[in-house]
Amino acid sequence: MKRLSAILVALAIMISAAVAYAAAENNDPAVYARSVTVRSGDTVSVPILVRNNPGIMGFAILINYDPAIVQPTKVEKGGLGTGLFDDSLGTGNDGSLKVLFTGSDNFTADGTLFTVTFQVLALPENGYEAALSYSQADTFNASWQDVVLTCEPIVFADADATTESTTEPITYTTPEPDTETTTTEPAGPTDPSTPGEETTAPATVEDSTTAPQPEPPTQEKLSVRIRNWAAGLPKPFNVFMKLLTAPIVWIVSLFE
Repeated sequence: MKRLSAILVALAIMISAAVAYAAAENNDPAVYARSVTVRSGDTVSVPILVRNNPGIMGFAILINYDPAIVQPTKVEKGGLGTGLFDDSLGTGNDGSLKVLFTGSDNFTADGTLFTVTFQVLALPENGYEAALSYSQADTFNASWQDVVLTCEPIVFADADATTESTTEPITYTTPEPDTETTTTEPAGPTDPSTPGEETTAPATVEDSTTAPQPEPPTQEKLSVRIRNWAAGLPKPFNVFMKLLTAPIVWIVSLFE
């Protein structure tokens, strides 16, 4: 709700500024007040200003307001023009304030026509606007010609809504830096026990040294066969043959 109120207040201020800008661009004479930011219970003085003044000798400015929201308590003349100045404050016209001026010649400067002091009673969350208008029959120049004015409202902006709107933290998203994406093929199968997470099997490092390979089974050595043959002869031939074959076995083993 506070954010919506802040948005509505901001929109009201933007619209008022747009109207003011358009009037200034067209060089139209305008009566206006700058937006004021207040809270309920505040007392605020609001200058009522004129710009693009074509020359004014007399005026009657009207302020219509909700007496349950704001109440004017004082009106003071500004520095423009010399003449009679009066207002309807205290006459019982609750909800409407009339300010009159009549001089003997035009004043042509821009600036403050008068200042109204308001007591803020119960400001709505979305702020409030008091309407400004004028009486055409009582607004004229030294030639007794009508002076046409553009009137802009008095904007009372809610200070709490404005503060919340301006102090709310803003989250910025930092863009990821542009990097080249390298796709790496997985070295091993994905572990099904962990969804969405790939498990890479450790790489196998081959040893540069070749491990000794077991020798394939071979036939019995010739020297052993000779020795076994001599031992298998019946006595006493085996003793003789062992002595005879011993040098032969030694020679054959050298070449095995």
